[in-house]
Amino acid sequence: MGKYNALFSELKLGNKTLKNRIALSPMGDNKADYNGGMTEGYMAYYERIAQGGAAIITPGVLCVDWPMGKATANTLRMDDVRYAYEYSLFADRIHKHGALLIPQIHHAGPQTTAFVTGLTPKTVSDVTPDHAPHKTYRSMGPQDELTVEEIKGIVQKFVQTAAYCKTANCDGVTLHAAHGYLISSFISPDINKRTDEYGGSFENRFRFATEVVKAIKGVCGENFPVSLRYSVESKMKGFCEGAMPDEVEGKDYKEAGRNMAESEKAAKYLQDAGYDMLNADNGTYDSWYWAHPPMY
Repeated sequence: MGKYNALFSELKLGNKTLKNRIALSPMGDNKADYNGGMTEGYMAYYERIAQGGAAIITPGVLCVDWPMGKATANTLRMDDVRYAYEYSLFADRIHKHGALLIPQIHHAGPQTTAFVTGLTPKTVSDVTPDHAPHKTYRSMGPQDELTVEEIKGIVQKFVQTAAYCKTANCDGVTLHAAHGYLISSFISPDINKRTDEYGGSFENRFRFATEVVKAIKGVCGENFPVSLRYSVESKMKGFCEGAMPDEVEGKDYKEAGRNMAESEKAAKYLQDAGYDMLNADNGTYDSWYWAHPPMY
């Protein structure tokens, strides 16, 4: 293997040992049934990847707050203990190939619609930012700004879902804090315009993410690994005005959002709060070229 020896070497993660350094990052799969339940297609899809040798399997998303927090109609849910049993059967299928199962737990926040959830979506701030996706979602209907009491309730929903995942014999959880969804919206200074303890300063914008991990560790134990999927660079160019790329070609670009300097500070801050691993991603739906660069 030569220069790739490190890639195939073991690595400790909490009280778990990874057989190599290869991990499947989460992607939208839309393989749940319409009620958020497990399907054979879901299990077979990820089991096949585990057979291929990856050390960590992280499926798409597990909704912590059904139906309010689901982003698509076919989102898997883990908001009740009754879903833990079928997920434990899925975990068995992943474990038999020597892989760890670390599901991604998720709340859509403002990036969903009443058409999907049947409810008025919740947003971090009752303002319309200059971001194309957020403008689009808000144009589809009203959104209610979260109260502090509601925020505390959603923290507990994340914790409860993590506990159900542990009951289902999962090896940890990843929190989705990228791409403009709920936790990402709290972190982003361009979306989060709150003036209470959840907005403004760096510490306040990261308060939700740190409260969740501390509470999960308190319930699930220090040895239960918790990862955060985090957009390291989320600067938006041109899209800030709601324009498409062909409309801004040759014009001055406007940049906004997180940058590497804040992310370097955040990485240490999140580690100190209790996160065991960062799943480093880039971009938001406003700047998708960060996550999916063009072929050239």
